[in-house]
Order: sequence, then C-alpha cells, then structure tokens
Amino acid sequence: METPPPKSASDLEDAWLTKWLIPLVMVGVLTWGAYLAFGAMANSGNRSLHPVLKGTIMLAAFAGFLGFWALMLRQRARHLAEDEGEDD
Repeated sequence: METPPPKSASDLEDAWLTKWLIPLVMVGVLTWGAYLAFGAMANSGNRSLHPVLKGTIMLAAFAGFLGFWALMLRQRARHLAEDEGEDD
C-alpha cells in the first residue's frame, strides 16, 4: 500500500517524519540499547550466568520499549486512516 502524494507542506513534513525520522530514531535507540547491554555483560565480573542474564534483561527492556512504541505508531496510523475515511 503506497502513501498518497502530500497535499500541503504539513503533509510533506508528516510524510518525511513518518518515513525517515522515526525509523532512524528507533534504530538509534536499538543501537544504544545493544551498546548498553554489551557493556552490562562486559562489566559484570567473572560469574558464569550473571553477565549474560544482565545483558539479556537490558536488551529485552529496550526491545519491549521499541515494540510498544511501534505498536502505538501502528494504532495511530490506523486511527488517522479511519478519520480520513470518515471525512470523504
């Protein structure tokens, strides 16, 4: 499903935001989370399972946040599409 061409300057800004900026920020947050998870694993000492568990929990928290954010963005897009359909 392709997005329709923008009708105004604000639509163009919204299209740019949705298509490029939000995914770029999500990739940045994911990279930051992976960096912190690796740091948590690397600096946890010599215990056998503890470093892996600590890093996994850290990465799971970031993944949960990103998943919830993506879900809310999808719900927003669906809601906006429904509102747009009612206007026609």
